Amino acid sequence: MTNKKVITDHINKLENRYDINLGLSIKFIVIYYNVGDNSFGVESNKYKEFIEKGECFIFKLNEVNEISIPSTIGIVNTGIRIFKTLHNRDEKNVFLYHVLVRFPQKKK
Repeated sequence: MTNKKVITDHINKLENRYDINLGLSIKFIVIYYNVGDNSFGVESNKYKEFIEKGECFIFKLNEVNEISIPSTIGIVNTGIRIFKTLHNRDEKNVFLYHVLVRFPQKKK
């Protein structure tokens, strides 16, 4: 999986530094994966397990859900996964969307 410390640092910045007024109830983090074929599923599952532990968050993790991406043209996108985490901050619900995007490695 991508460097856990880097991801934790960015999540912590989202929770504390980028929301000075403490008013945003919905936030997004995008994680790019430059992985080979058939690796994205494994790596994104590792990411899900990582966030489910809750150790990367400042505010208590209440739940983790995967968001399905509906296909309007009958094609399933296997290069994007989205997880939504719910946290409680000052008795308010805060949602963090984790958007995982696969960038295929260039063929040589």
